[in-house]
Amino acid sequence: MSQSSPVTEMAPPKNFTKPAKNSSNAEKKNRSPYFKFGWDRFIPVNWQLRKEQLGLFHQIMLSKNQFKGAEDFDVGLKLKVYPKTNLSYQKGAFSVALNLYHQIRKQYSNHLIDSQFKSHQRFKVFNIGYQLPHQVLALTEFYIDEQNNDLFVVTIQSPQSSWYLHQQLAEELISRL
Repeated sequence: MSQSSPVTEMAPPKNFTKPAKNSSNAEKKNRSPYFKFGWDRFIPVNWQLRKEQLGLFHQIMLSKNQFKGAEDFDVGLKLKVYPKTNLSYQKGAFSVALNLYHQIRKQYSNHLIDSQFKSHQRFKVFNIGYQLPHQVLALTEFYIDEQNNDLFVVTIQSPQSSWYLHQQLAEELISRL
């Protein structure tokens, strides 16, 4: 076995400034406005808004069609929010997003359309497109806030004929995250 020599601590140079102890907290970005935003004033006239808290995540559903909850929601937009995944799931937001992504890939394996990473200024973003029954197209995008371990999952479910309308609304929703 080799012997190691003792480590001697050297004094820092005179012009050296010690980093702040809570630099990681100072570097953290503010959390998404989602957590403060009044979604009721955002929805278009004649659209239905439904908010649910299901276990460890929140869900907002928007649709022109009438629905009672997630079980009969078929066309519109869904926003699922998984706040502070490191505390609630003991995993980072990216890991939770990958698990959800793989669930979609498994469930719709014969109906997958496309999957890609997207560039975004604040979030890591990737998506997956797939076909639902009754000619309904779906696109699920995962917005990962790694600084705060928050995950936002936006899903558009729409027939091709009204896809543009739903996509515009999704872009408006995403701009408010």
